[in-house]
Amino acid sequence: MSQPSLDDYPGYFPAAKPPFWNRTKAATVAAVGGLFLGLVIGVGGAASEPDPAAVAPAVDAAEEEEADVDSEVDVESAVAQAVSTTRESMRTKLEQQRASAAARLERVRAKSVAAQTKAVERAVARTRTEEQRKAARNLANALAAVSPAPPPPPSGGGTDPRFDYCYNATDAGYGPYYEGDTEYGWYDDADNDGVVCE
Repeated sequence: MSQPSLDDYPGYFPAAKPPFWNRTKAATVAAVGGLFLGLVIGVGGAASEPDPAAVAPAVDAAEEEEADVDSEVDVESAVAQAVSTTRESMRTKLEQQRASAAARLERVRAKSVAAQTKAVERAVARTRTEEQRKAARNLANALAAVSPAPPPPPSGGGTDPRFDYCYNATDAGYGPYYEGDTEYGWYDDADNDGVVCE
């Protein structure tokens, strides 16, 4: 099957072929050539010692190959060291982020628990206050039903006695007080209608 031409497929580029000659092949050929040359010179009797110029390419090629192997080992070692260092650094950062996230979560939980506790305490206090008021009213109504009504307050022009709460004043037979009365300032007008202790 023939490969398509570039005119047929303008976006097609054939895969690049790896080069035939690489360092290992060149070094092997140089070494074999050097050995062959050494044998020819040694057999021919031209010299008892091999010619250093003839042996040098083979030695240089072998040293270069050994240097390449050493450099590859050094590169692999450096890469392995860098990967190990990066992993350790990432592991440390991940542990720090986990610890930070756990601390933040604990703070949020503590705030949530504190807010819930405060809300429950406020609700309990409100309920307790309402129950105390109801109990005081019920007690006052029960006492009023059992005992005779207290005498009406004196109308001699002075002020009425001061009580802690309006329901105490009304239970004693005092009130209501209108805005402008001295007694009006003693009690809280919750509905802002100008009348307290109704």
